[in-house]
Amino acid sequence: MDSLRLMTAEEFVTTGDTDDDIEPRWNELLAGRVVSFQPPPPEHGAVVLNFAKAIAAYLQKATDEKGYAGFETGLLIAQNPDTVRRPPISFFVDRKSVV
Repeated sequence: MDSLRLMTAEEFVTTGDTDDDIEPRWNELLAGRVVSFQPPPPEHGAVVLNFAKAIAAYLQKATDEKGYAGFETGLLIAQNPDTVRRPPISFFVDRKSVV
């Protein structure tokens, strides 16, 4: 891809190619440009798991709120130029994301 041309979200999710050795899940698309992040330390996984458990416990007790958690889900948050973020955990309610 031409380095001056911006990538679309569709192109971003269909390609696994990166300029480095970082696996695609550690990449995000920010304003049409691929940005690579270093993988987090192992403790990060424990924090995400504990947060997910807290969300699940909350939802089991909540009678008036329904939702679900997503993990490292690619979220299209802007277009023209496109931005796709992959937060460690997202909470979805009524088809909207609260990150």
